[in-house]
Amino acid sequence: DKSKLVTIPNSRNTIENIKNFKKINKFNFSKTVVVTDPWHYKRTLLIAKILNVNLKHYKWPQKQRPSNFFQHYQKIDVGLNLMVFNRFFREIYGILAIIIFKL
Repeated sequence: DKSKLVTIPNSRNTIENIKNFKKINKFNFSKTVVVTDPWHYKRTLLIAKILNVNLKHYKWPQKQRPSNFFQHYQKIDVGLNLMVFNRFFREIYGILAIIIFKL
């Protein structure tokens, strides 16, 4: 239900987003579901735990590519693969930074 979604304006990153959520959490939610891309939920939950915010994750659905035999070649996309690897590396780097520096 979109009317129950709370968006946080003026946040530049995940840490600011969760800190700003804590400031505006005037409803004292007992359970809060964070809607995020599957790439981000692990880091988001780790940051939330450090900031003492109890979040449950909801993986935002991704578009599935066709996967029949004749369309299999479409999965071979060097540019897309590099972009996906870049996203993966940045998430791992972010998680390691959070673990090492504890925010």
